[in-house]
Amino acid sequence: MSYRRRKPPDQVSGNPFISLHPERELKRDAMRHSPRNTIQACVPDCSNHEKNTVDVNYEQRRSNQIFVGLTNTGNDCCVNALLQTFFMMPEYKNILSRCQQQGVLKENDNHIPYHLDKVFQDLQNTTQRTVTPEKFIQCLMLNHITVTIQLDAEEIFRSLFSLLQDQLKKTEFIRDINNLHIITTEEYTKCLQCLQECKQVGYMLTIPLSLCNPSSGELYMCVKKSLDAFFEPQILEGGNKCYCDQCGKKTKTMQGSRVLSPPQILCLQLKRFDLATNLGKAVKSYNFMAFPDRLNLDNFNKEHHRQMDTYNLLSVIVHIGSTSFGHYYAYIRRFPEMDWYCFRDEYVTKATWKDVTTTFGSSPSSSCGLNRFQMMEAYSYQDITTFQIFKTC
Repeated sequence: MSYRRRKPPDQVSGNPFISLHPERELKRDAMRHSPRNTIQACVPDCSNHEKNTVDVNYEQRRSNQIFVGLTNTGNDCCVNALLQTFFMMPEYKNILSRCQQQGVLKENDNHIPYHLDKVFQDLQNTTQRTVTPEKFIQCLMLNHITVTIQLDAEEIFRSLFSLLQDQLKKTEFIRDINNLHIITTEEYTKCLQCLQECKQVGYMLTIPLSLCNPSSGELYMCVKKSLDAFFEPQILEGGNKCYCDQCGKKTKTMQGSRVLSPPQILCLQLKRFDLATNLGKAVKSYNFMAFPDRLNLDNFNKEHHRQMDTYNLLSVIVHIGSTSFGHYYAYIRRFPEMDWYCFRDEYVTKATWKDVTTTFGSSPSSSCGLNRFQMMEAYSYQDITTFQIFKTC
């Protein structure tokens, strides 16, 4: 999920991803096998009088389509969802346009910025209803990103961003790329005996959010509560005490982090994939997690008393399926019109906020204990948000 930042008038702008699950073999796109995906009809063929299967809604969907779709060349629906999200961010297009003007883009088979710009040009300039990202997919493969297995949206986003950093690191645009997503934090430990505090600067690309309290199993129910828990200081005591130089011994310690510099584009990862030790396999959680269309980070920098930025929800990347196979698509908001669209590979349709809220998850429950994982397969075709992008406006 991503949020777009709303910048206050006096505000001046200023990486590790966590892999959620092992790489999994992708059998097929679940949506291609889902009975609700396509309405079919049998019609006679003039040449051989045999039955052909056609999608009776295809032409209607094409005529109502405002944005250009991306062809699914084979198990790359997650890449398509990310590409459409990037395309709807003017910041990416502006950076790549300036790279083109400065001669930074290299017409090489493995140059990610060049092929990303080519996809943007195709999406912007084509008169067709769909374009193929085949060259971009080949570029990913040459950079050792395998899209033939099912990867989480965050994993692919991490890999893409890392490649952009690496291939633009010797240019003036590396700072612009970093400022898009990098969250600068202050990690601290505070001795609760002498009150000495040690600080160091840290960096994050996304904020991974748990769906429930790992100790009690109580569901957070909303992104705000999960964010509060993520930044809540932890007390280290007993065997977890830290050594204090001033006290000369291990003491009870408070450990936490604060946001120093927020990004232009804030990315939140909902940790819906986990390992169920009692089942011995990866599982997907369908627990309820509501999220707002506007988010503020003021509560996560109380120490420095600095006004944080307000973000508007830009994109929600949704997964339907199980841990072994599935399909990704995205709900993306158009700025400044603030209207929503659903991007499902070739098909782009108008959507509403009500449509977006259907991806919150299953009915609220009081616990997310491991015994609940035994019921997960019953929800295999429920659409669940796994990744959010918030953006400034």
